[in-house]
Amino acid sequence: MGNCCSQGKGGEVEFPDVPESVKHVFKEFADENGVITSKALLKFFQEYQQDKGVLHGPIANLLLSFPSTGGNDEVAAAPAPKERMYRSMTFKGQGSKLSQAMGKVSHTVGSKAKVVAGGPNEDRFFHLLMNPTATAPIIARVSHDMKQPMSHYFIFTGHNSYLSGNQLTSDSSVKPIIKALQRGVRVIELDLWPNNEKTDIVVMHGGTLTKPVGFDDCIKAIKEHAFVASEYPVIITLEDHLTAPLQAKAAQSLTAILGDTLYCPKDGDDAKEFPSPFSLRGKILISTQPPKGPKELSTVVATEDPAEEKLDARPAEGEAVAGAGAGGDGVTAVGSEERRAKAKVLGLGEVEKVRAKVEKEREAANAAVKEGRLHEVNESELLEEAGAWEQEDAAAVEPEQLAPEYRRLIAIPGGKLTGGQTVEDGLRDTGEGPPKRVSFSESQLLNTAKTCPKGLVSFTQRNLLRIYPFGLRVTSSNYEPMPAWLHGAQMVAMNMQGYGRPLWIVHGFFSANGGCGFVKKPDFYLKPGNRLEGIQEGDESAAGSTEGAFDPSVPRPIQMFLRVRVVVGTGWLERFGKGHFDTYSKPDFYCKVSIEGAPSDATEKKLDVCNDTWCPSWDSVTLEFPLILPELALLCIEVLEKDQFQDDFGGQAVLPVASLKPGFRCVSLYDRKGHPLVEVGGEEVVGPRLLCHFEMGSPFEDKDKEEEQVEELPHVAQKSAGGSYEV
Repeated sequence: MGNCCSQGKGGEVEFPDVPESVKHVFKEFADENGVITSKALLKFFQEYQQDKGVLHGPIANLLLSFPSTGGNDEVAAAPAPKERMYRSMTFKGQGSKLSQAMGKVSHTVGSKAKVVAGGPNEDRFFHLLMNPTATAPIIARVSHDMKQPMSHYFIFTGHNSYLSGNQLTSDSSVKPIIKALQRGVRVIELDLWPNNEKTDIVVMHGGTLTKPVGFDDCIKAIKEHAFVASEYPVIITLEDHLTAPLQAKAAQSLTAILGDTLYCPKDGDDAKEFPSPFSLRGKILISTQPPKGPKELSTVVATEDPAEEKLDARPAEGEAVAGAGAGGDGVTAVGSEERRAKAKVLGLGEVEKVRAKVEKEREAANAAVKEGRLHEVNESELLEEAGAWEQEDAAAVEPEQLAPEYRRLIAIPGGKLTGGQTVEDGLRDTGEGPPKRVSFSESQLLNTAKTCPKGLVSFTQRNLLRIYPFGLRVTSSNYEPMPAWLHGAQMVAMNMQGYGRPLWIVHGFFSANGGCGFVKKPDFYLKPGNRLEGIQEGDESAAGSTEGAFDPSVPRPIQMFLRVRVVVGTGWLERFGKGHFDTYSKPDFYCKVSIEGAPSDATEKKLDVCNDTWCPSWDSVTLEFPLILPELALLCIEVLEKDQFQDDFGGQAVLPVASLKPGFRCVSLYDRKGHPLVEVGGEEVVGPRLLCHFEMGSPFEDKDKEEEQVEELPHVAQKSAGGSYEV
């Protein structure tokens, strides 16, 4: 299948025929001359596509370019099909290229081409639909209320943002920080340590072989790139292992470099809620645990959370486990009692010897990692040796003086749960005192979600909850983010330098709300379950109650039906060229369409293989997904090419259901790392993309049938489609 209307590498061209569903809609809006007038085109976008703001968007220039009346004008014979090129229609918020392309794409009839003066004919109309700017699949602007407290939003969050690769031996650099900010990440994490001479601050992953980068360099990079993708605030979370003098130096650097962009809370500010993202536009906030008192300073360790040493979670299937081959505890050696004892007895000269040995072994370790031989690195031994002098530095903090100037910069204080011996007690927030940020490992989150789901949701109505990856993810892999969002966690920290499905999910989730990095929680997450409304004075048993808070473990009725049709795909030939998938034949594409969200919503469906074509089509198949929590649901589309041994990857896209626009939508595909599949070099072209049709319907009208579905939900909800988590 396919008309020759686009050009690929080496001159190959292939573009699909107009699908039947497109022909059907075209006939509804076309006049007797077989064209769509500007008035009818406007009606198509406003009524069928429900693009209410079309006159103020990139399509406006196109509509203005067509006269109100017109007909068909005969022109000279068109060149041979292989000599014609389908012009790129890739934009950056502009409409001019679209107008230009629509005016130049012609429709071949025999040996003559017809240029339609009054509006697009069927072929041009189809080309318009295949443009990802003209028919963007999601709302591309900030559409959420941004004036609520920051705790009411999910926030795009990075983990160890300075690392360029794995968690053990990769270099620290400003480049991954810049890339994250350009992607729209709003929370950047830096681990602060004294340098070898204890005279300056470096950023590195403590207790590992990662090379450091200067603290000032990181702050300068953040200042320069903080607002290139979003005007909303950037939060720098600092994991502080500094002495009091170096804390003061850090405060000086932050103040001098960030200047007016640094947000500092006012003295005596005892606000019960965080400020709103709207009020903090263009500001950079510091979040860290306030400097410890003298009795606490000597207990600093390299791990993010002592509870992580319990190893109460299991690595994902296929995940590398540090030190497992040696029969040791692997990464747990970073915080082990043995290593702490070793650090105390090492003199300065011995520490320098350890440093020298670690530097020698770094090259061998890096080579092993680059060549895929990470399992050959004796990570337990290296971590213990490298961590010995790190612990020496941490234990050498002089407690005689704190750094008040450092404390004054902390806008979001980190803290620990208080109120009792159990996590459940600690989650009881009475609403008194300023809000805080608390960190959980991914394993702590999953365990708490089983025992206290409403407590998590209630706690995060006023406070911030940050989730970070389990320590054994040494290859910078990521965990499933959805359980954390389902339980209200705002800062779901991901290794942005990694790749894989969890990161696809995060990229798709934060494409909502104009990609500004803040996604407002559904209103039912914000119901006052522990805010003391209606509680009688003196009723201490009611304080911190979670009554009324949303419980993600309780089944809900079906709220919406999402109907998806993957009409047709194109663009692989022009992006990759012939032979990329199969040497001697055209590709055999198939498609997986799935929902990521509440466990009862999670499902996957597979579309059949389309043999020997660069333009696969599934126009006759409509997939239906019943959703109980559409506010957090994500539509995941993955294109694969069938192969005898291992299927080839053809692209992926993840779209937030709550932001989906109905009608025909062109979905651009991304590579495994989440980068757009666009042509590299030369004139920009649209790469692999799918024309989809979306319809959002109401729940069952038959109440009896609806109740039957609800009764089945507890059984369905036990496991997601991938079997990756339970709630």
